Amino acid sequence: MHKQALTNLRYVGNALVIIGYFVLLYISMIWGLAVCLTANILLFPWAIKGKYWDVVIIAAFFSVLNGAKLIMELYK
Repeated sequence: MHKQALTNLRYVGNALVIIGYFVLLYISMIWGLAVCLTANILLFPWAIKGKYWDVVIIAAFFSVLNGAKLIMELYK
């Protein structure tokens, strides 16, 4: 993937992290979790290509937490 495309994914992912937590706290838990999960997934290509393993580990950790909670909320 092109370097500029990866950088753009990173920017979108970071913006979605902020938007997702706002939605999570003030609007809807399910939609907020979905946005946060999407944001973390968008960070993976950039972090893996750049070998930023700390970012990969933290994004994976939060993805698992957000995904698990999202599944729990959907199947209540």
